Amino acid sequence: MTRAWADQRNAMIALALASALLLVVLVAIGERVAHRDQVLPGVKVAGVNLGGSTEQEALATLTVLGNRLRHQTIHARAGDHDLSFDPAVIGYDVNAVATVRAARRAGRSANPANELAGTLLRNLRPDHVGLVVRYDVTKLGALIDGWVGATGKGLIDGGIRFEGTQVAEIRPRAGIGIDRADAERRVLNALHAGSTDVGTLRIGPTTPSVGLAEVRRAARQARALLVTPVTVVAGNATLGLTPAQVAATLRTHISGSRLLLRVDEGALRAALGAPLTAVETPPADATFAIDGITVSVVPAVTGVMVNLLPVGTAIAAGRHTIRAPLRTTEPARTTAWATKLNITELVATYTTNHPCCQPRINNIHRAADTINGTIVEPGATFSLNGVLGPRTVEKGYVLAPGIGANLEFEDSVG
Repeated sequence: MTRAWADQRNAMIALALASALLLVVLVAIGERVAHRDQVLPGVKVAGVNLGGSTEQEALATLTVLGNRLRHQTIHARAGDHDLSFDPAVIGYDVNAVATVRAARRAGRSANPANELAGTLLRNLRPDHVGLVVRYDVTKLGALIDGWVGATGKGLIDGGIRFEGTQVAEIRPRAGIGIDRADAERRVLNALHAGSTDVGTLRIGPTTPSVGLAEVRRAARQARALLVTPVTVVAGNATLGLTPAQVAATLRTHISGSRLLLRVDEGALRAALGAPLTAVETPPADATFAIDGITVSVVPAVTGVMVNLLPVGTAIAAGRHTIRAPLRTTEPARTTAWATKLNITELVATYTTNHPCCQPRINNIHRAADTINGTIVEPGATFSLNGVLGPRTVEKGYVLAPGIGANLEFEDSVG
């Protein structure tokens, strides 16, 4: 009797488990079918719930989020030091398209066990997907260098500096400072999480990231580079850089325990100067020409620019003769964009007459010059304050009577 009861109990347990498993399978299949074109429920990116969003909805949400994060100051602490940086300093940007793809993949697995487990777990806690971000590795290294210098006591990382065409070695020295690897890891975690708080960085006895042998190696490389001029061939033009001009473009950055040379692209463009601009054709946006009441499209111009990024890489690698690739650069506003707007004639005009030569007339003209040519696309909102920005003396505005708090005239700029 006891054995029969045990067999019956085991059969009931097996039936219950099979029923539960079947239920989970049905829920998982139903979830996949119901959300086949959407992010699965329970998926969050940087704290934002994207569950149930279509790709276009998720893309719009992440684009807005990325724009906001680019302008939020990121903070860190180290001992009694408050550290912060603007994400733009390191070229921070959210790749919204790639992040949406990652969010769409979350919970979708070719492994049935993982699929079923994910369906259960997302009902208990969300799936957190990190932002796919872009940033300049060199600029991030320079940021950490600044933090090391601000928090360190006696710590000197090995390096080199340029005095004209002479290369001076900076000898490393141990001291007290932040852990560079820990700081970089925490910054990257914050960037991927969309957080503005890096947390507290460790400070303690620290050895230099770059040793004396690496300093001497980098110095030898730099000296060899500055022995002879550099020739850049761009299209049919040959552009020359003297060793002094090359030295003015050189920078260093630390990667692991390596001291690497790099060329600042902006400094390289300035060093090449007018001969470079003669080779290039900057892109030009499509505009509109007005003839009486008739409006016509002035076609855009596709630019041809010299790609200086590989040129800088080649210079830093020690090459002295480099062929610069040309690249076509499309304007932000193409001819197709302008044509599609179907702006063909004057729609309305309005005139307000003011007595001549008053200070406020200067301000009206200045504002009108700024607004002139503004395109308000279908569905967009025009903001006068948004286009003009702050009215300041630096922008050409002058003091003029304005209505004050007590409804009395008082002078104010703009």
